[in-house]
Amino acid sequence: MVLLVVALQYLGRDQSSISELDGIMVSSALLQFEDTPTGAVEVYDADDGKLLASFEPGSGSFVRGILRSMTRDHQYTELKTPPAFLLAKYSDGALMIVDEKTGQTILLNAFGPTNAHVFDQLLSASMADS
Repeated sequence: MVLLVVALQYLGRDQSSISELDGIMVSSALLQFEDTPTGAVEVYDADDGKLLASFEPGSGSFVRGILRSMTRDHQYTELKTPPAFLLAKYSDGALMIVDEKTGQTILLNAFGPTNAHVFDQLLSASMADS
């Protein structure tokens, strides 16, 4: 888990490879993540408030790791609502999560297809019934 967090910090800072992507954005969603009193992490579509997924304690470790990395810069601010992150899929297959407020970007494909698929499912859920 420590290695995952270190890798996320590195990828979140390395913008050079991300700026060289060849694809164009084909789908996107604004996501909000919330911790519940039971320890679950809930993922909402920030535009309509629809619950997309809930990761109970002990599950969703990749999502939790990404969330920790993305919210680190927000840790010391007094936000009344959780920050929204842009999840974007590109025509070349790239799947990224972007904090538009801080500019932090993580290329999710870098963590393998299984991990990227979790976020791809969130994107699909946000587009269902839209």
